[in-house]
Amino acid sequence: MNRSTLTTCLATSLLWIAANPVFAVPFGSIATWKGAANKTISLGDKSFVWLADSGNWNGTENVNLASIPAVNAHGFGIETLELYAGPLTLSVSYRINITSSNVFAAVRMDHTIFTTNVMTYKDIYLSEATFNAAGPPGTGTISLLMDNLTAIPAPPVFLPTPWTQQSLWVRDTIVLDGSGSVQSIANTFVQAVPEPSSMMLTAFGIGLAAVLPRRLKRFSRARRGSGLAV
Repeated sequence: MNRSTLTTCLATSLLWIAANPVFAVPFGSIATWKGAANKTISLGDKSFVWLADSGNWNGTENVNLASIPAVNAHGFGIETLELYAGPLTLSVSYRINITSSNVFAAVRMDHTIFTTNVMTYKDIYLSEATFNAAGPPGTGTISLLMDNLTAIPAPPVFLPTPWTQQSLWVRDTIVLDGSGSVQSIANTFVQAVPEPSSMMLTAFGIGLAAVLPRRLKRFSRARRGSGLAV
């Protein structure tokens, strides 16, 4: 795909999102997720399996999933993190699976911070073995350190080709100093489809993924404002 076509595709995607819904589902806290059947929460053809967490998760956070079915993009977010006060380090690890025949193509990583004293590490592993052998934050097969200097949203990270991954192992780590504050973290996973237009559709999905976490945040804020549980 040439640069002009890709640019046109991404621009079109940003206009498209305004007229199409993001389907978002709140699942409660990290503890709620950990206590779910098989430690698994699902949306569409994606399942998210809790693997581990560390730090003092106190239950005030909200785990949310979101999707745009037309482009096979699914988002994972943890919100209301502003209720956590530093200094502290929180982490959560999970496996995301595709339950259909499609494969992952790219991941977009995001966070929303209130101050300049926040670092979030995004580590993605392509196998259980590399996940189990994982080192400290920032040592994933694909890693991104996000702080107050990171462009938000960060550029998408494409997975190695040929695309074959139907599972990814993910670890998110949040580091706050004594005055740091973060509102949310999010990862959006975009899958390719096995047809000639897969590259075009994937580019389309990447453009949508740029705004998917923010649509998810607006959904959650509106839901909380309505008095519904999240």
